[in-house]
Amino acid sequence: MKKKFFKNIENDNKKINIQEKYINELKNKISLNQIEIKNIQETIKNLSKKINDIKLYIDRLLKVRQPPHY
Repeated sequence: MKKKFFKNIENDNKKINIQEKYINELKNKISLNQIEIKNIQETIKNLSKKINDIKLYIDRLLKVRQPPHY
């Protein structure tokens, strides 16, 4: 009886350890994904700034090419 009881406890502990390991792996993956998302957001922000700069440059070029109004 005692052996069976301790064997059950041992099996439960193994299951818990496996679950903890799996949970830690998931946490690490989530952290990596969060970092990747932040990097993507920063890239989008930088690209947006560049697009705005290009728009301003094009607007200036178009204004220079317009004939003067009389």
